[in-house]
Amino acid sequence: MAYKQANAEAYKTVFFTTLAFSGTGMLISLLYPNVDHLMTNEVSVQLHESGKETTIGKRTQEKVPVEEV
Repeated sequence: MAYKQANAEAYKTVFFTTLAFSGTGMLISLLYPNVDHLMTNEVSVQLHESGKETTIGKRTQEKVPVEEV
């Protein structure tokens, strides 16, 4: 009987902790501003050039559009 009681108390603690974090996350998501206008299909630096050797310290400064899936 004591094992069942301890198990129930542990699950209750986890439930209330999850509820607190989820509720806080939902409130923050409602108050957070819309950032859709900041999302673009461009990256500022190309990370890998296929078929070429890369040199440390050498960067490509051109913007490369991201392919849409």
